[in-house]
Amino acid sequence: MNPFKTGVNTGPLILIFSPREKMRRILAAGLTQGNYRIILADSLYTAGVKASQYVPDCIIIDISKSNIKDLLFIERLQKSVRTREIPILISVTEKIREAIHASPHIAVDSKDSSTDKKSSRVRILEYPYHFVDLLKEIESIARHKRREKIDHITVSDDENAALGRELFDFKLEVQTKLKKIESVLQHKWAFPFTIVKALDIVGSESGGCRELGKCIESDLAAASSIIRVANAVYYAKRDGRISAVTDAVVRIGFNETRNLLACLALIDISPEVYKRYGFSRQEFWKHSLATAIIAEQLGKQCNYDRPELAFIAGLIHDLGKIPLDNNFKQVFPRLLEESTNRVVPFYEVEQYLLGFTHADLGHYLTTVWNFPDKISLALLHHHNAERILSTKSSRDRILQETVYVANIFAKALHLGYSCDEVLGNIPQAILRELKITHGPKRAFLNTVFQSLKTFVEYLNLPKKDLLITRPCPVKRGYDFTVVMGESITFHPVIMALENRGYCIRIIKNISVEMEKKTKIAIFIPDKGSPLDITLKSEEEDSAEKSTYLKVFLLEDIDTKKAAADFKNGDIIMVNRHTLDMRLLLHFFDQYLKKVVVPEQTIVDDFFKSSLAEKE
Repeated sequence: MNPFKTGVNTGPLILIFSPREKMRRILAAGLTQGNYRIILADSLYTAGVKASQYVPDCIIIDISKSNIKDLLFIERLQKSVRTREIPILISVTEKIREAIHASPHIAVDSKDSSTDKKSSRVRILEYPYHFVDLLKEIESIARHKRREKIDHITVSDDENAALGRELFDFKLEVQTKLKKIESVLQHKWAFPFTIVKALDIVGSESGGCRELGKCIESDLAAASSIIRVANAVYYAKRDGRISAVTDAVVRIGFNETRNLLACLALIDISPEVYKRYGFSRQEFWKHSLATAIIAEQLGKQCNYDRPELAFIAGLIHDLGKIPLDNNFKQVFPRLLEESTNRVVPFYEVEQYLLGFTHADLGHYLTTVWNFPDKISLALLHHHNAERILSTKSSRDRILQETVYVANIFAKALHLGYSCDEVLGNIPQAILRELKITHGPKRAFLNTVFQSLKTFVEYLNLPKKDLLITRPCPVKRGYDFTVVMGESITFHPVIMALENRGYCIRIIKNISVEMEKKTKIAIFIPDKGSPLDITLKSEEEDSAEKSTYLKVFLLEDIDTKKAAADFKNGDIIMVNRHTLDMRLLLHFFDQYLKKVVVPEQTIVDDFFKSSLAEKE
């Protein structure tokens, strides 16, 4: 079922997970009748992906004797920072209900619990029950669940509906589609001229604080924003309040002012009022800001002479997603639904359904807005390593590489949230050129987190959502062994797993003795090398399982097929270029029969405690 298909229902969003088709159909029909929005999941892994992507108002989970192991999914939901506040309603038999109440890992709502805690607890309905009883529970949850109004879009529903349908028409040329989208934006969403002019000033040899100040003064909104930041608490100790833009630029700093201008302008033209389920602007811009900071740091590390361009390109790398969401109500939900159902990269679904991607649209728009060509090309290629490596100019190539890698790192570190959690493979040539052959060092990541914390303060974004994972204590033992080929030095899955609380051991060869101590081994072999797999007869394979789970990151593998084949097996093969971390975590939860989550704290508290430990 395509969510928001009819465009009529405006009630809370409900995710229904049941392996039984009849149950899904009945619940969907009944709740749609009650004005609820519905998303369906027929498998545990798609339920996990959709819960994380959409963050629905309530999740209904059907647990029967045949899928009792799916209770582990509830523990994952309750322990994940992103989904732990979602109310959960489970339909179970009496025996399963007793097992849930006895479990120390699942927090079940009790009748005497306070209203404030209801949104983070599990409620249970025991079979058989009447649909009215289910509706009462959901309505009770909806009353306690406070949610901002959504889909309040200034563009009327009918104004761009025809063009929205045309975007899916492959008879229409891509260039024509891009031009039509730009024509819709002309009078509603023009990129601020001040930012483009500021880039010219920063790039010129004569550019300085005075010139940048004059540029900002010509834009009342930009001027007031920069003065407000300069007089904020962070700078308040420095020589009292100021009112001149040039003084504000001097106080904040030349490069910092440029970066702030871009952030303030972009967040202003993409407000939370446009937020839809599955695409929160606050999470989107946090991801974009993290990508910008990482890209700039990568540029500095490899001595790129214009790291400020890497910041701007990183900040706007996903710019093309915004007009698709803002102006074409029927387009974005369909793209998200297809992406989460198939567990494939969002840009692949765009290409498949529209014939172009957000990267193409971002490149087109920034070209129209007269951005430097090198920035527009960085947007165009931020998912295409082959095109990046074929770029002849080393300066342009490095800029594109910083954005490509920064986007992947931001996802691996779970900084913000966009439309998928795909971690693409990073070619060795790119790792070498950016001087991160073995991945980023901890000092590099600390700089990123500290810079992100500062920008969050600048932009008045909530700090409580800015979390950092404490390093895993090795003394507890290794959760994973990563076996890499001779020519491979790093894959972002290592960073992602460490950031999610796992302890990782990296080796080139796994010994028989080490196999006995390994729970899960991830193999990232050289292309063309043989796989470490012993083939068995059907009888042997069913009678004898391996002592550990083997995960192979390979080329040209259908990852969803791997998910369908994984039924307590001991071998998984996934695509190393389109690996979605949500799917991988599902495999690990099921195999380990437990949920591992990181110990996290607010970034500010983390660095304060680290400093205290050193002293």
